Amino acid sequence: MREAQGERTMTDTRTAQGGSAAMRERLARLEGYLQRDPHNTALLSDAFDTALAAGEFAAAQRFVDQAAALFDAQPEQRPYWQFREATLCMTTGRDVEAQQLLEALLEQGIDDPAVVSNLAQLAYRHGEDERALALLQPLAARHDLPDATAALLLRTWHRLAKLDEAMQWVGGRFAAPVPATQPGVTWVGVGSLIALDAGQAAEAKTWSEQALAGDDRQMEALVVRATIALGEDDGRLAHALLERALTINPRDGRTWSTLAFVDMLDGRLDVAEAHFQRSLETMPNHIGTWHGLGWCYLIQRDLARAQAAFAASLEIDRNFGETHGGLAVIAALEGRRDEAQASIARALGLDATSLSARYAQALLAGEASDPQAIVRLSRRLLGARAGGQALQVARRIEGAAG
Repeated sequence: MREAQGERTMTDTRTAQGGSAAMRERLARLEGYLQRDPHNTALLSDAFDTALAAGEFAAAQRFVDQAAALFDAQPEQRPYWQFREATLCMTTGRDVEAQQLLEALLEQGIDDPAVVSNLAQLAYRHGEDERALALLQPLAARHDLPDATAALLLRTWHRLAKLDEAMQWVGGRFAAPVPATQPGVTWVGVGSLIALDAGQAAEAKTWSEQALAGDDRQMEALVVRATIALGEDDGRLAHALLERALTINPRDGRTWSTLAFVDMLDGRLDVAEAHFQRSLETMPNHIGTWHGLGWCYLIQRDLARAQAAFAASLEIDRNFGETHGGLAVIAALEGRRDEAQASIARALGLDATSLSARYAQALLAGEASDPQAIVRLSRRLLGARAGGQALQVARRIEGAAG
């Protein structure tokens, strides 16, 4: 869908905010032009986009109101400005108004991908993941899908734990020709995170590096590449990448969680604990972070708090093998053999490669006192999927147990 003037699509309306002096100067010039030509909708469009990018939201609202006065003479402009007003509402936190405006556009028969994508973004923002996916799924086959929409689709699949669907879609998108006007790297970075969580370390590394080559501030790619570096025992690179990520988004829970693993493996256990807790402030249902916190307590032989961390993970998902494996390790360390065996059985029934369950078995068998046995066990179970990260954790726990 295109405007009658200016040859703009709806997707040209941005939500990025810069507030730079150059943008404000440009906005002032555009306002001067509009004083001389107040009916020029192309100028109004430019002024709105500039105001939005500069963070001048009051000015952006003025341009919306100014455009509304022209609708009787130029009715074809109405939907474009409804979309712009919805974008302004989304940017300023007026989500209910934004949703009403966007749904009104759909009721008018305007099912432009940008309208659908923004509705999905609102649903995703409020945790309505199934609704977001229902809106986005019909767009998935489009080869010209904008980068931001493709990234949102992948993030929605990821949050719904539909990793196989997401991986299949990423593979298909790499195989298809991508229009030169819509290359993008955000979706590649999100894809790398999905690959990591799906246990596809080689793809995760390749895709994260590809995303960072196009945008060295892509958040998911930074965290994934740092995680891979940690698995390769390159803590220095992992730490540098995570520090960069935190300068971009200091509230990103996945970054804090991964940094906590770096701290834990470097022996900074108090710092690691604080970083795990910081992560849980924004990701209270992230099982991997609860596991990390539990292992952090295990290394310190604080078994009561380790038990509480794994119990919290169990409340989120009772069918995660590593949770039962962690509980088995605690039971084994406390000499509760029957409970340990029961937890081991549950863990291996859910995940035959559960490292924590195998480690608990080694503890019960008295094999954990042999460092090389744990090394062999960890290497066999982890391989390239988890690298040296869990291996180092296991060896630290062994040292604490001795």
